[in-house]
Amino acid sequence: MRIILTIAITILLIGCYTLESEGPYRVPKKSTITLHKNLSFKVDQVAIYFQKGKIVPANSIQNYTAFCFIELKKQPKKIVKIKPTRFEVRKSKYQYDARVRYQILASASTIISGIDRSHVEYETELFLHSKSQPKVNKLTCKHWVDPLDARFVRLTEMRAALGAYFDIKVYKFKN
Repeated sequence: MRIILTIAITILLIGCYTLESEGPYRVPKKSTITLHKNLSFKVDQVAIYFQKGKIVPANSIQNYTAFCFIELKKQPKKIVKIKPTRFEVRKSKYQYDARVRYQILASASTIISGIDRSHVEYETELFLHSKSQPKVNKLTCKHWVDPLDARFVRLTEMRAALGAYFDIKVYKFKN
C-alpha cells in the first residue's frame, strides 16, 4: 500500500512541477506588435485566426500546434478594415484551463495505466493599444499540450503562427 501511495504522490508532484516550473515567455508591457498586412473583419466577425503563418478559419485550427488570433473589442455591425500599424502591449495575461488540475488529480490512475490522457490549454493574451486602430483589443496565442509536457506558447511559436502578418519586438528593460 505504501509503495502505491508513494508512486501516486510522486506522479502528482511531477505533474504539478511540470505545470508550475515552465512559466510563460513573458512579453512585457511596452513591447510592440507590428501588423504588416491589411486585415478585414466581416460583419459579426470578432476574431481572425493565424496558424503556420496563414489566416485560417476557426473551425480548422489544429489545437496541438500553436495558433494566434487578433480580436476586436466589439462585434462589428459592418466590415472593419485594420491597416498596417504598430500596437503597444499594455498588459499581458497568462493562463491555463483551470479544470486541468482536477483532471490531473482525477486521472492519476489513468496516467499510471497509460490509458488516454487529457490535455491542457495554455493561453497568452496580449492586450494591445494603437491610436490609429482603437477597435483592436488583443492578440491571443494558445495551444493544447499533454499534461506531462505542459508549457505556454513560446515566442518562436507565436512568430511562426503569425508569419509575415505580424512582428513581435520584445521590450528590453534597462538596468
